[in-house]
Amino acid sequence: MAVFVGGCTLEAMEHVVAGTTEAIGPPAETAAALTDLADRCLLTVDHRWNVTHFGMLETVSNYAFERLRERASARSRFGIKARRTGRA
Repeated sequence: MAVFVGGCTLEAMEHVVAGTTEAIGPPAETAAALTDLADRCLLTVDHRWNVTHFGMLETVSNYAFERLRERASARSRFGIKARRTGRA
């Protein structure tokens, strides 16, 4: 989720997960994982406009993004730059 500034939809997350070598499984498992994280208060869930949108608390997002930066494979896989845009 840290690769999405401002969060994402389930469909966007499924697309990213499907393109990784560390995929957690079929789309149903992606939805279950996101729901589990939301139940643990690590993600926010917004159900406006008939679309479910998942977001991360800023502290969790910052931690996750720093972990991604530490991994060179993640940097090349997701096209992450040295600094994330959209953040103050």
